[in-house]
Amino acid sequence: MKYNIKLQNANELPCRLLLIKTLAHDLTSPIRTIYGYTCLLEDSNCSFKENELKEIYKIINELAKNAINQAEMLAKFNFDIELFIQNHIEFSFPTLIRNLLSEYTTRLDEKYLQVKSQINLSEGTIKANKYSLSIIIRNLIDNAVKFSPCHSEIVLSVEEEDQKIKFSLFNLFDKQSLLHLDRKSTKNIQIEGNGGLGLGLCYCKQIASITNIVLQFESIYGNGFLASVLFSNKP
Repeated sequence: MKYNIKLQNANELPCRLLLIKTLAHDLTSPIRTIYGYTCLLEDSNCSFKENELKEIYKIINELAKNAINQAEMLAKFNFDIELFIQNHIEFSFPTLIRNLLSEYTTRLDEKYLQVKSQINLSEGTIKANKYSLSIIIRNLIDNAVKFSPCHSEIVLSVEEEDQKIKFSLFNLFDKQSLLHLDRKSTKNIQIEGNGGLGLGLCYCKQIASITNIVLQFESIYGNGFLASVLFSNKP
């Protein structure tokens, strides 16, 4: 089962960066996140703007420093991250990163293989299966917090055979924001949450073929929230 995920105002920088970060980030592993960015940089279907590249390299820089501190196998390479990034054009940045990672990464998780090369930045569209969809939505909501000051509303539409789920996130830094569900248009949808500051408004329409959707929120960073989306076809 494939889904087309579309991000509104996809050509605006905050939304494009949100899309990029959503595909690349793995909250459990800086190494796999670097690998995720590398896949995007090497993807011929992706065209990045100069300020996007700067942001990507900045992120990779921090991730690499963290990885060096965390992984003994990476530390043994003893390379200068700052110099490496400054010379990424001359030294073919993605290729070097890939070669570096191949020393201790035997394979890329299936979830990346399912998502990479299926992004269209100009249209803000991602193609993913149901498993990837839960990861993407989780990361979209997590990353949306960081873009809230410059883009207060982020709308995500997920389409599958003319059915839609729509998530709208409003005013993520507003203490008065509440989690909202339009119960008239949905059935068998459970939403659980705590978050206080940063728990935004979420509007959800179910996909007809999925009879049970659970959104679980937990606080992170003190001013945002992380959502995991669990799907079940059981009635």
